[in-house]
Amino acid sequence: MNNTVKPDIVYLNLAIVEFPNKEKGLPKNLVQLSQEDVTFKINWVNGPNTKSMKKVFPILKYLNDDDIIIDIDDDLLLPNDFVETRLVEFAEHNCQFPISGGNNPKWHLNKPLFDLQYNCLTATSIFQKKMLFGYDRVLNDNIIGTYNDDVVYTMLCLSNGYFPIPTKKLTTWWGVSTRKIRMKNDNFGMKNNKMFKSDKETISLFQKTYDKTHKTSFRQSMFNLVMFDSFDVAGDNAEALYRICRDKYPDIKMTFLISKNSSDWKRL
Repeated sequence: MNNTVKPDIVYLNLAIVEFPNKEKGLPKNLVQLSQEDVTFKINWVNGPNTKSMKKVFPILKYLNDDDIIIDIDDDLLLPNDFVETRLVEFAEHNCQFPISGGNNPKWHLNKPLFDLQYNCLTATSIFQKKMLFGYDRVLNDNIIGTYNDDVVYTMLCLSNGYFPIPTKKLTTWWGVSTRKIRMKNDNFGMKNNKMFKSDKETISLFQKTYDKTHKTSFRQSMFNLVMFDSFDVAGDNAEALYRICRDKYPDIKMTFLISKNSSDWKRL
């Protein structure tokens, strides 16, 4: 709230089942902040406590497609230039790429195309609502039950053709003591270094759910490979690659570009 660039609004999503008395069960200074600062809102979420999955999804109904979202955890200490740094970096990429909160490891998709890798959208990532288009069609109880919101944000972005990239400037400091308590006691899939397995399970579940609800392949929605040799001539390396890829990856959209005036048009 004391950043060099102040956010238009900060949402704190809390489950009513966890705080049945609502404001009466919260620290007084937190309630006072929500009453005095119109940019800070406590958003009460009905239904079961979906843990980390309630950080972003409950507030999407209040946002426009181009609204920018910065996802943060409650166990992070942030510098006062955090929001400004995120917005500047997002603008540097013309707001076309969701940017991860750290230089996190790249993960592989199942059955990767050309060994495809992507960056997972961890805490402090920045993206727009439109990049999560279709979230309401895939968020079933099974996916919510993974509590793996980072992977779900990432997969939604990928399904809409937005490839996450790593940040060039790390701006966060983890609350070490808080993180240790969570690692020891929670059931987020991080205990005993099982995070990677949890990610793989979430990715597989997301792909199956997406294919069923959209009646199309998740991988097909991600790509449209465009190839060409030259504007008016084919028959070179691109055409050969196109034919190989078409046979090997039939579920991927592919386009070979050639002028209708080319002598190769009829042959192709």
